[in-house]
Amino acid sequence: MIHLVEGAPPVEYELTAEQAVALSAAKAVRVSPGPRAGLWKVRDNGYVGAAVIGGVEVRITPKVPVDRVFFLLGYARRPRGWRQEEVHAGEHPELLPALAHAYALAADRALRRGVLQGYREMEEALPVVRGRIREADQLRRRYGLPLPVEVRYDDYTVDIAENRLLLAASIRLLRLPDLVHYAIDSTGREVPAAVLDSKYKVSADGADLYQMLAYCTALGLGRGHLVYATGEPYRHAVRGTGIEITQHAIDLTLPPSELLGSVERLAESIVGLGIPDPTHQPVIPGR
Repeated sequence: MIHLVEGAPPVEYELTAEQAVALSAAKAVRVSPGPRAGLWKVRDNGYVGAAVIGGVEVRITPKVPVDRVFFLLGYARRPRGWRQEEVHAGEHPELLPALAHAYALAADRALRRGVLQGYREMEEALPVVRGRIREADQLRRRYGLPLPVEVRYDDYTVDIAENRLLLAASIRLLRLPDLVHYAIDSTGREVPAAVLDSKYKVSADGADLYQMLAYCTALGLGRGHLVYATGEPYRHAVRGTGIEITQHAIDLTLPPSELLGSVERLAESIVGLGIPDPTHQPVIPGR
């Protein structure tokens, strides 16, 4: 992984020629030859954030605090509508985790009184009349048959544009690096295959399990993984959902080589579980 700070001097990294070319072509960073073959000097090119380029993960930390970055972005987009409230980015020095934290707080405020509902125009073929009959469609599609009836009506539902934006943003944040593993299924599509969340503490609590349940539900996975600094492996079967949350433990007191080996074995065991059954649909609580 390449870790840079905006505006800082270049940092030397071991890269292949192909990786160096891919990084340079993307223009997210500036790449120049180092003092010897295979060693390259890398520095930012005016961007901050995280990306995977040419198989290399790049993270660029902004030169100012993350909450100030949010201020600059918001003010530049709409200065006349700017409000003075501060963005609570949490204790996250990097941009993407801070953005996720701020989004979670904003979404919690927006949904505290329940999910917003509104009217949405629907067109369906129903066994009963609801709203208005679409006479032209009825004649064209049913050839004089009375049922089903082609109708148009306004449905009071949670499936509205505002909630779709919240859902899309949540799913997008779930694709942050080191959280979701994707794989190619039998149809050639890239699908979620595993979700993992690491915690720097000794055991799971209700909040951790609920968060992982939300991850699995949103991604359509029947299994999630929580990794802790110590403790015993354990499996939590979430009643009524068909979702299983596995608790793993990594011994951080191990020597570096053994610690990295245990992390690699854990990753291989999770990836080795394979792509989940596409017919499996986790049950969403409350439905």
